[in-house]
Amino acid sequence: MVKHYRERRVREIDGEAVSMFIKTTPGRIIYNKTIQEALTIA
Repeated sequence: MVKHYRERRVREIDGEAVSMFIKTTPGRIIYNKTIQEALTIA
C-alpha cells in the first residue's frame, strides 16, 4: 500500500516536471525531436 502510494507520487511529480519542461522552448524542441525520431524508428 505504502509502496504503491510512493510510486504514484513519484509518477505525479515526474509528469509535472515533464509538463514544465515542455512549456520551455528548448524543452519543446527536444521533445518534438524525440517524437520525430521515435516515429521515424517506428
